[in-house]
Amino acid sequence: MRMNKVFFSGRLCRDPDSRRTGGGDSVVNVTLAQDTKRKGAGGEWVDGDPIFLDVIVWGARGEAFAKFHKKGDMAVVEGRLRLDQWEDKATGTKRSKLRVDCSDWHFANSVARVDPEMPPSREDGTPF
Repeated sequence: MRMNKVFFSGRLCRDPDSRRTGGGDSVVNVTLAQDTKRKGAGGEWVDGDPIFLDVIVWGARGEAFAKFHKKGDMAVVEGRLRLDQWEDKATGTKRSKLRVDCSDWHFANSVARVDPEMPPSREDGTPF
């Protein structure tokens, strides 16, 4: 059985980079960073090395991601791992990068950014 499924949460390292391919498809690139913790020699929790993960979000999902996220926001992405390989034009060396090809994403901020003009509402959406 083969399975390639990834769930990853992290903060955006920069604003989403939106562009169009030569065929007109929308693509959004983003890098997420996740802090790590580990137990130190004395048993206390200390900061570990952060994990950085490049994510590609295609089409309307990518456009929505770019619309609602900015640098520093927390997000959860779901997708599959993808290994991109290429030859560096300047040096001729082979290069590679592991990315997530995002199939879905979710808000992860404790408070979603909303229109400040919108009146507050209850959980069911009805106004107070």
